Amino acid sequence: MLATLIAGAAVAAIWADAVPRAMVCPAVYPGPDWCTPGARQRSGVTWTAAMVAVWALVVAVALTLGRLARWLLGAGVVVLAVVGIVGYRAVMGSTGYAIG
Repeated sequence: MLATLIAGAAVAAIWADAVPRAMVCPAVYPGPDWCTPGARQRSGVTWTAAMVAVWALVVAVALTLGRLARWLLGAGVVVLAVVGIVGYRAVMGSTGYAIG
C-alpha cells in the first residue's frame, strides 16, 4: 500500500536526522535548550506519532470506505506525504545545524 511506503520512508528520514550527532550551536555557556541532541529526539518522537496517527487514519479509511470514497483515500495519502515532509523539515530545524 502506498500509504505504508510513504509513512515508512518519512519515519526513516525523520529518525535519520533525529539521532544524536555533532551540532553547530552558539558559543555561549550554558548552551541554549534548543541546541541539544535531546531536542531533536523529542521532535522526532512527536512527528513520528503524528505520522502514525495519520497513517492509521488513512488505513482505516481504506479498509472501511475504500472503493466508495477513492478521492478521500487519495486525499489522505497526499496529507500523509505532506505531514511527512513537514515533519522531516521540522526535525531538521529543531536544533542547531547538524554536522555530517
